[in-house]
Amino acid sequence: MTSKIVNLTEKLALREITDILADCPSDPYQAAFSIPYLRQLLLARVLSHVRNRYVVVQNPVEAFNDETSISYLLEEQLHIDNLIRLYIVDILKAYPNWQHRFGVRSRSGQPSSWLS
Repeated sequence: MTSKIVNLTEKLALREITDILADCPSDPYQAAFSIPYLRQLLLARVLSHVRNRYVVVQNPVEAFNDETSISYLLEEQLHIDNLIRLYIVDILKAYPNWQHRFGVRSRSGQPSSWLS
C-alpha cells in the first residue's frame, strides 16, 4: 500500500481562500485570483507564515474527502484568514498591471478596503 504525506494546512488555506474570494467583488479580486500564478503566490505566502500540519495517509485517494476532518483551533483559522486578506491586497498592489500582464480585462484592478 502506498503512503503519502498530506499537508492539512494547505487544504485549510485553499478552502479559506475560496471562501474569502467568494465573498469579494468579482472585479478585481475573483478575476485576479482566478489566474493560477496569483492564486499559487497567495497560497505560498500564507503557508510560509503559518505552522503547517502534516499527516501520513495509507490511501491518499480516499483520505480527507470530508473536509470536516481537518481540525484546527479557532485562533489558527483566524490567523490564516487574516493572512489571506492581507496578502490578497499586497499581491494586487505588487501587480498593479496584472490585467495586462496576464491578459485579463478588468474595470478597476485596484484593491479597495473591501477586505479590511
